[in-house]
Amino acid sequence: MGCPSDAPPKAKIEEEMKVLALDLDTNYCGIAILDHNLRLIKRKLLTLSGKTEIQKMIELAFYIYSIKGEIDEVVIEDTFMAKNPKTFKHLSRLAGAVEYLCYRKFNKEAHFIMARQARGYSELKGNCKKIETQLKIAKEYGLVDDKIFYKYHGKIGNLYQQYKDKKITKGQFDYRADKKFSEEFTKETGLDNHSADAIVLARALISKLKEK
Repeated sequence: MGCPSDAPPKAKIEEEMKVLALDLDTNYCGIAILDHNLRLIKRKLLTLSGKTEIQKMIELAFYIYSIKGEIDEVVIEDTFMAKNPKTFKHLSRLAGAVEYLCYRKFNKEAHFIMARQARGYSELKGNCKKIETQLKIAKEYGLVDDKIFYKYHGKIGNLYQQYKDKKITKGQFDYRADKKFSEEFTKETGLDNHSADAIVLARALISKLKEK
């Protein structure tokens, strides 16, 4: 491995710029590469479940070093403090490893953005449900046909109404929106919530850089 220079170049918007985004979770890592015009170049889901912490780092290292071509910017989802202490420490260590690997591979310092903040750049509410992010990104990038899109759009709309009318509990609402509907949508379209979140992260960073 060659040693990177001490001072990586400042972030800047270029026509051929490529952004690598990683949405880290304890069991999965959603990955997306977008260009300057928000065009989706690649998306990937790495399965990390059943692996030790060091095995997860090795899995992430193999993938990062397998990426061909130049990456101009890297963004990683910032760890949410509300997670339990054990999960928070675990994700923080993984994020640190990914930050280091990306620096060694691409000579780029990673940006960190909270998921709640990133969603706003894709016209999503900060506290939106997983299925809502999947629907937005699937529609935006033509990853779902209209029949499936409107089926789930109707499902989440009905779910909000049931919760508003107090016909279901908060727990039931969260389970259906963040697990049941999300997993069903993944099976039907191939777009999982982690990859969708990675796309949202990349879009947020590109938008933030354009603001400068």
